[in-house]
Amino acid sequence: MKHEAGQKPRALDGFRFIFKHRLLRSIMVILIVMILALGAISVGEVFLVVDELGADAITYGIIGALFAGGSLIGAILLQALKVKEKHQVPGLLIAMSLAVTSFALLGLSQSIVMVAIVYFLAGVGNAGINVFAIGQIQRNATEAARGRIMAAVQGSLTAGNVTSLGLGGILIGIFGVREVFVSAGVVALIALTILGPQMLKAAREQ
Repeated sequence: MKHEAGQKPRALDGFRFIFKHRLLRSIMVILIVMILALGAISVGEVFLVVDELGADAITYGIIGALFAGGSLIGAILLQALKVKEKHQVPGLLIAMSLAVTSFALLGLSQSIVMVAIVYFLAGVGNAGINVFAIGQIQRNATEAARGRIMAAVQGSLTAGNVTSLGLGGILIGIFGVREVFVSAGVVALIALTILGPQMLKAAREQ
């Protein structure tokens, strides 16, 4: 991002760059929607797994570890596959689809085993999002603005996460944990359905 001589870079430059860039704008909006959905799940997962499905503390811990395991295995597989640049945006779309579908499936899970499987798959999707989304942001950011762009991304996701935790708790208290999980997944899937084709088109036009 160019600045006139003597003009200091501004904190909002990162946001301006993202929202002027068609591909990065689509990625950013979807990520924020997903973070908002994930916050509700972070609040409600203990109620679903422990209170409704009757898991003990050890089982709950194992389920959490499966998400981490899915993320690790997904990252290792993606490194081994060495996905070509032209396939990375479609790969991001697949990873996002896997993650948001997992959100909704959690609300429909009737057993600990199903929750465990869904958590593992969500972890794999999370790995793809981390690899492909951050890769696209860094690849499309100009060198001069890269630091501010990454700060804008991290700041937005952190703000979304904090907001979603409070909002998720309120919604779960009103509507119930399963209803909120399914609704969060559906909302994220709608955002992905609307913006996903824009991501693919923007990637092809680059």
